[in-house]
Amino acid sequence: MKPNISLCMIVRNEEANLSECLTCVDGLFDQKVVVDTGSTDGTKAIAEQLGAQVFDFTWVDDFAAARNESRRRATGDWVFWLDADDRIDAVNRGRLAGLIDRLSTTDAGRNPVFMMSCRSQKPGEASDFRMSQARLFARDSNLHWVGAVHERIECLTEGDRITVHASDVEIRHLGYKDPTDFARKQFRDLCLLEHQYLLNPDDPLTLYYLARIHHARGEYAQAVRFARRSVGLDANRTVLSTSGSHLILAESLSASGRLADALTAYQQGVTRYPQDLYLRQKYGCLLFDAGRFAEAEACFRKLLSQDQQAVSYTSTPVDLNGEMSRLMMARIHMMQQRFAEVDDELRQLIRMQPGCVEAWDLLAHANLALGRTQEVRGVIQRLTSVPGTELEQLLLQARLGVAEGRLSDARRWIDQAMAARPDASAPWIILCDLLFAEGGDRQRCINVHRKALLMHPNLSDLRQRLEWMLDQEARQSSGHNGAASPQLSAGRAFVA
Repeated sequence: MKPNISLCMIVRNEEANLSECLTCVDGLFDQKVVVDTGSTDGTKAIAEQLGAQVFDFTWVDDFAAARNESRRRATGDWVFWLDADDRIDAVNRGRLAGLIDRLSTTDAGRNPVFMMSCRSQKPGEASDFRMSQARLFARDSNLHWVGAVHERIECLTEGDRITVHASDVEIRHLGYKDPTDFARKQFRDLCLLEHQYLLNPDDPLTLYYLARIHHARGEYAQAVRFARRSVGLDANRTVLSTSGSHLILAESLSASGRLADALTAYQQGVTRYPQDLYLRQKYGCLLFDAGRFAEAEACFRKLLSQDQQAVSYTSTPVDLNGEMSRLMMARIHMMQQRFAEVDDELRQLIRMQPGCVEAWDLLAHANLALGRTQEVRGVIQRLTSVPGTELEQLLLQARLGVAEGRLSDARRWIDQAMAARPDASAPWIILCDLLFAEGGDRQRCINVHRKALLMHPNLSDLRQRLEWMLDQEARQSSGHNGAASPQLSAGRAFVA
């Protein structure tokens, strides 16, 4: 027999969100419970109009208390929860309906919870983030909510265990899109967390969330302090979310300029949580920045072999082991001057993501290094149909001009690129190549190299060339012969 399902929500001043949220799941549930914690707008009236039972609950600075009140009001065999700014599209509504139909085969006596992916976008972030959340559980099980903020489902009886079930349902959360609202929620969470810290300063999760907020606010010393305590107090990995503490610790150390300490923190985190894709991805990126390309390659090869559908208890960017990782592999091979492998990697990516502009751009640079100028022209032609790629086209035309000895054409493309984007470093790097190839005004060539290195201090081949030119100047002044000139390197051609 099909079980009864109660939808449970806690709300406050959500008249702008509630109607759309309830409409997208209309007909799925046998009961709609809305616990209102003090709305002063039309939230309660909207909820009642859409068939919900509305209950007032005095806000006590505790999200778990409000969630548990909504569960207490539920009458269904199972409880499913949503926030007012959650959305379920048609595809995932169908998946959820199918899951509900199969619930009669689940043993409700073993504290079952069904995990669902919650997808959101944070202000200033280009990629969506996802996190696994326990969204559906048996009402009569030995489960309840804990945590004044970032509340979670746990067993009432110590030693009892939750039975975790994966699902393919994805929920879109809209609550982080507005920067002002996001900042307000962060301040609210910080106040609640600081109160929890006073009550229990040794809770690894409270420490993790405090570290995360301080990192987001740029308060890295505080973030390091809280993250270290979280990691140290959860030595037996009893709290899965402390994998995020390793991440925050390493990111905060890196942002503080402590690169060696950050690399150590990442390595320890990856060793402790080998299935955490985000830790591995960030570790690989920092290894790349440190010039440890072989280790970075090994890191991303491992990442590409892992299953991203595994449950993730911390906020993780979508497609970590897809486009993002293949692009990093291509960058690593480019820096190692393994251009044929760059070509192979990017063609695989382009077959899956034909609209990835960076992949096309890197592909052109690899083929330029391989002397395949016709392939480069093909990429430039392909980019003419992609809006917003004018700078990439100009830069590729300029590089092609330098490679083919059409230096006057290259200079024209560089001038246009500098006019289009005065702040971009790539035109200055190409100008270095052009002036060096011309062999004319040595002093101007030296000055342009210095400017390019100010913008990109880690370009070792440009630095080597600058040092060679300065050495030549010194030798000529003293009457000595100079050494052979260094060659142009294509390995850093993709820097923009």
